Amino acid sequence: MDMGSNIVIGGLVVQLLFFGFFVFVSALLHWRMKKQPQYIHVSEITASNYSRTHMGWESIMWALYAACLLILVRSVFRVVEFIEGNDGFIMRKEYLLYIFDACLMALSGIVLFLVYPGTFLSKDASKRDSELRLTSIEEGFTHTDPKRGYP
Repeated sequence: MDMGSNIVIGGLVVQLLFFGFFVFVSALLHWRMKKQPQYIHVSEITASNYSRTHMGWESIMWALYAACLLILVRSVFRVVEFIEGNDGFIMRKEYLLYIFDACLMALSGIVLFLVYPGTFLSKDASKRDSELRLTSIEEGFTHTDPKRGYP
């Protein structure tokens, strides 16, 4: 049982390290984009969505930071919970589970709902500057576009 607990704690610590690295790389990207604004390519899709939603790429980044912060706090809570063991303070107090687990995850979901990154993607393939085609339920998987070369 001790070995299993140590494996879980090690896995949670590795998760925290990789998640922290992701946040660092995201912040580095954000900083570089702000430092060099002439390299930011704003397509007509982003511009039309921007006018519709009043949010830009920076709004997505701040929502990402908020959600990541909430998830990181939850992950640290989980590490402390497992380190204390089954008879620890956190395991004995159920309200802590609701505050630091359920509420933090619900808040991160609400943040990503309010600034939903999907609103910045267009379903119309002819208006996107990417060759990646997004499918929807209406299109199905049998959609063909001969001018783009899709099967």
